[in-house]
Amino acid sequence: MRRRPVVWLAATGAVLVAGLLGVRSWVLRDRTEPISVDRALDRFRGDRPARAPLRLPAGVRVPAAGVYEYATTGGERADLLGTSRHDYPRTTAMTVVPGGCGFTARWQALDLRSERWTFCAGPDALRPTRFEDVHSFYGRTDTRTYRCSGGALALTPRADRVTIVCVRDGTTRTDRVRAVGAERIRVGGEEVLAAHLRVATTMAGRTDGTGTVDLWLARGTGLPVRVRADVDNRSDTPIGRRVLYRERYELRLRSLRPRQ
Repeated sequence: MRRRPVVWLAATGAVLVAGLLGVRSWVLRDRTEPISVDRALDRFRGDRPARAPLRLPAGVRVPAAGVYEYATTGGERADLLGTSRHDYPRTTAMTVVPGGCGFTARWQALDLRSERWTFCAGPDALRPTRFEDVHSFYGRTDTRTYRCSGGALALTPRADRVTIVCVRDGTTRTDRVRAVGAERIRVGGEEVLAAHLRVATTMAGRTDGTGTVDLWLARGTGLPVRVRADVDNRSDTPIGRRVLYRERYELRLRSLRPRQ
């Protein structure tokens, strides 16, 4: 008879542990998956009727419309009640759509991990006007749209340092951009002259953190030929704790000719 409480406690403990593991499994479930270049191409073709007319200053060019392929390494992870990690596929797509005063560039690695930038193009510079960021962890998708103002991304090897500020409700992203220099990068057997920019990013508000993004932009059009990102930040969550987010990746353009 003396052993019954011990047996009961052991059984109760096993049930509690099983319940906690079940809750953890439910909370940490991830449903995101890689996006193929073919899927990005299908979407590009389906969106053609919605494109805006292009209005550019004389002599200014933008990248050709289409889906560009990038050799990709890296991924993202979040830490909350355990670690959730997403490795990016070896090839990712960036869809470029010219329109208005410039173009939009949408990079998508996973069905629920993407970035979309909207630029106005000027002589030797791109001015960001809008930025959309999508992540998904623990069964929750977070889509954030920022309005941007301030300086522009210079496409020349020598340029003054500039600051670009992107704002949404509760969060401000500040990018401090400096020109590193001009570099020649081989893309699909061709050499491309690119402006190398280093962007020091600071997040403040509901998300806080820092990061560094290196951009190599084609001198003539601003097309990204290489991107290297290293980001760490923390964001509010519905359960009251801040989640630690880390992202490391590198993109290398495979061809100057997009798929259409």
